[in-house]
Amino acid sequence: MPAEPESAELPKELVSHLDQGPQHRSGRCARRRPRWSWPGRPQRGDQLNRLRLMVSAVALVAGCGRSEEPRDGSAESPAPAPASAAPQPDTSARSAGSASSAPSASPSCPATGLWALCSLEKRLRQSGFVAKRIEGESPRRAGFSMRPVVYAMGRSRLEVFLYDDAGAMIRDFSALDTTIAAPPGTPSPWESPPLLIRSGNLAAVFLTSNARQAERLTLALTAGAPLGSPR
Repeated sequence: MPAEPESAELPKELVSHLDQGPQHRSGRCARRRPRWSWPGRPQRGDQLNRLRLMVSAVALVAGCGRSEEPRDGSAESPAPAPASAAPQPDTSARSAGSASSAPSASPSCPATGLWALCSLEKRLRQSGFVAKRIEGESPRRAGFSMRPVVYAMGRSRLEVFLYDDAGAMIRDFSALDTTIAAPPGTPSPWESPPLLIRSGNLAAVFLTSNARQAERLTLALTAGAPLGSPR
């Protein structure tokens, strides 16, 4: 006779569950058939769980390995030193030397309290006059020891006598007839009635028919020559 196959031994959990009786298998347990497996045979869910754990472990190890590797351009690699700017040549001394060696285009006008051509022409411009200097040798005038500097001011004419000091100007001025700007008893050498003006070391004869212009010129010249700043 063929031998009968040995009966498989049931798991202890299953035996315990069956011994509890139908009163303990009510509810969900009574409606569903209990799931059990033979010992030594892994469940399919257990295999999936183990596979998931293995995949997670491999991913974790790989991630840790990558994090330990230095990245390109990270702080561990030394940053390139910035290129130093090329030193600029010092041109201040050169420019200062060239400026000092170059001749001044317009020399400063001395402010000594005495009239000079530069201060006279500057005062005329500041007063709104357009004075054009007439070049060439000017005529000598009776009663004046200095030759005049002559300006054309529109239809008017201005002759200015500049002396070295106020004393020399006063000596000539005191010997003049101020109504004709000439020595007394001599005929007038002027083409029109002259206006005689004095200021410091300057004497001027203004020939004009414009009374307003004559007043403006008198105020501009009698204000005096420019003075230097007090020290």
